[in-house]
Amino acid sequence: MPSVMDELFGPQIKADHMPVLERSVDAIRSKYHEDIDPLTYQIFSDGQLYKALPDEYKVDPLGFENLILNTSRFTRITQREMSRRWDGDKSGLFGEEVQIPETTRSGGRTRRAESGYRINVDYLNKYNIDPKKVLFFRTTQPSATPKPEWYWTTDFFETQKGLSAEISPEDRQKSVTLVASLDAINHNGGLIRDINDDQGIAVRQIKPLSFDQKQSIAIIK
Repeated sequence: MPSVMDELFGPQIKADHMPVLERSVDAIRSKYHEDIDPLTYQIFSDGQLYKALPDEYKVDPLGFENLILNTSRFTRITQREMSRRWDGDKSGLFGEEVQIPETTRSGGRTRRAESGYRINVDYLNKYNIDPKKVLFFRTTQPSATPKPEWYWTTDFFETQKGLSAEISPEDRQKSVTLVASLDAINHNGGLIRDINDDQGIAVRQIKPLSFDQKQSIAIIK
């Protein structure tokens, strides 16, 4: 069955077709009769992200569509499940509260102690959400060897335009944005929900271990 992207553009989608990405997301929404989360809609209508994705997500009839649908579904279920957890129910997406002690980072900086609800990624199977197709983003310094990459968000625009307190102008010029699946970052002890003030869902890896940037789906420079 051809994808909406195939029907609009043919088997190869070129960079000069970027202005019609928004139309393609609308078509996917109509095809599946599914209301796409507003932030997900904006992110996948962005040509910068699309151009960075490997060809397998563009040529595969369902590649791009599945990224949109699963990321949108995850975003929507998270909003509902957070209310459930606040009511004391630990059996859903958010489980027990995890305490993370103070951590010493590279350069001798100290990261304060943190806490958050563990994310039960396996719970997503109940709602037909594939964690391999839910996208998270992180802006960091490029590295050929694994290094700590603890904090991630579903808000692509926060990584591109925000984080002014966390990233200096000098580091920003050299930085890259990692695009990785929820499945890929759900390691190093798992994930907790992180507190942040952007539009998306922020998470933190529990154990202070390293992440190989090669596990990313794409790297935006």
